[in-house]
Amino acid sequence: MRYSSRLFLYAPLLVLAVLAVAAGLRWQSVAGGLEKWLQQHNGHEIAPGVTLHFASETVSGFPFNVDVLLKYLSIRVKTEHTSASWHTDAFALHELTFGRSQQIYEAAGAQTFSWTDVEGSAHHFVFVPGSLQASAILSQGRLARFDLDVNGIGSKDISGARAQLHFRKAPDRDAIEFVAVADHLHLSPALQAGFGADLHHVAIAGKFSPSTAFIPLFEGQEAWDRTAEAWRNNRGVLNLAELNMDWDHMQIRARGDIHLNGKHRLDGTANLHIEDSRNTYTPDVSAGRFAQALVRLRKVAREEPREISANITSGVINLRVTNSQQIIESAGTIEPIY
Repeated sequence: MRYSSRLFLYAPLLVLAVLAVAAGLRWQSVAGGLEKWLQQHNGHEIAPGVTLHFASETVSGFPFNVDVLLKYLSIRVKTEHTSASWHTDAFALHELTFGRSQQIYEAAGAQTFSWTDVEGSAHHFVFVPGSLQASAILSQGRLARFDLDVNGIGSKDISGARAQLHFRKAPDRDAIEFVAVADHLHLSPALQAGFGADLHHVAIAGKFSPSTAFIPLFEGQEAWDRTAEAWRNNRGVLNLAELNMDWDHMQIRARGDIHLNGKHRLDGTANLHIEDSRNTYTPDVSAGRFAQALVRLRKVAREEPREISANITSGVINLRVTNSQQIIESAGTIEPIY
């Protein structure tokens, strides 16, 4: 066999061997580094105010994937005035050893959320998803995009077909864009707010600007309440571009701008458009103040083609028929955010 023939025979094998060794070394580097990081941070802070805990971990996926399975994962977030935690029976992380910096997440079993608000009241929410998947894309060491998709929600409080959350750094402006969507939700009596048990569809879209205040948070260097305070001090605004709710017999549309004041309460204005397919609807005494005020104003607004506006001043919500200063309804109060 001539030298050139042996070259064509062995060169591809040599290239494959080099690639295999490189892939193995890359996998050992990524997987080993991740496994070491998990072991070092189990039971400790992974970011300011954020604590990680799990019962066991398994790393696999050689040579092109890093697949991490964590059993009984808990993540706790604590700030000066509030706290929250998430627990899942099984959590998986998937990452390619080559290509763009992206991680895929999956969770299974009971999902438990617990939180304490600024008044010290404790809350608890448990649900079992049909599937729960998420992904995160990193750019220059910080979170650039996050997507969450839950198919099938089983809970005594809320059950539904699907819920999604997406947010990203806007490519052409100094803002964080977000979209949240949920379909076919069935609510327990405590959550119906006088509008009914079936929330057929809800979609919220908007943006937080400016986005510079969020950089330390997305780098894992700052707590969320301090980030919110920096955003507030930087004249931060939440632009609610779209709120669509198909709730039982009512269709609610809204848009507006919201800020945080020095007491961490909401300030802002929004325009609401409401369509009520049951003109005779009257909320019962158990309905919330917002539902009762909204229905009373709808009866007035039907007489003329005018919308309803909402004004939020230090968390106090007042509704009125647009361009009418006399007809004002108090619709409740929103507590401080942090």
